[in-house]
Amino acid sequence: MFEMMDLTATVANVFFLESPAGVGFSYSNPSSDYINNDVQYAKDSNTFLVNWLERFPEYKTRSRDKGHYVPQLAQLILHNNKITNQTVISFNLY
Repeated sequence: MFEMMDLTATVANVFFLESPAGVGFSYSNPSSDYINNDVQYAKDSNTFLVNWLERFPEYKTRSRDKGHYVPQLAQLILHNNKITNQTVISFNLY
């Protein structure tokens, strides 16, 4: 290991969202909550994120770089997908 002195961030906040319902440490009663399909996963994840941000509003605008890294990564993936000798990462959901 080595120390990187030019880092601009000294703290990082990360949370992990287990999905779909019923995996890992997640649990529910009744078991009917364990409907595991893409539509339900999206609904559950959206509900979680909205409720989490309502509970912790300080994270709504905390990052100065929000909205920067994911679009940059997506742009690079799309660019690399056009190169025929690269592994293609699909954005197709269906």
